[in-house]
Amino acid sequence: MESVESNITLRQRSSASEHFKKTKDNNKGKCNHCGALVTIRSRTGVNTSTMLKHINRCRKLHPELEDDIVAGKRFKQATLMNQPKKTEVVASYLKYDKDDCRKSLVRMIIKDELPFRIVEKEGFREFIYTLQPRFEIPSRRTITRDCFSLFLEEKKN
Repeated sequence: MESVESNITLRQRSSASEHFKKTKDNNKGKCNHCGALVTIRSRTGVNTSTMLKHINRCRKLHPELEDDIVAGKRFKQATLMNQPKKTEVVASYLKYDKDDCRKSLVRMIIKDELPFRIVEKEGFREFIYTLQPRFEIPSRRTITRDCFSLFLEEKKN
């Protein structure tokens, strides 16, 4: 009988290994860019996910991730929101308050004398989603009630 050699293909090495050097204990890797120590070995073998995460946030490799200054305030980390319609990721530095957004929408409708049905228009919805993806646009009936509530509130004042 002939011995049949199996055609085994070796797994391709992760690109993460190019950015790290093993330390003496072989459980940690030192980033070639910033010198940070990252765990690279677990009980099951080499763990490239921690290396890849570090590469994505390494400040020496990605200088654009430095602290941002917005309106005189320093932000160390931005809240990231994924937009499913687009492939971009948007950094949101300002605190999101749905009630403030809703009141502002009501004020805009009153000041500009817009019809309540504007909130149901596709173009308006896309525009609002671009500005703040987390804002849920209320129905025109809810906007009508909010406008009336604001009227009564202003009447008291």
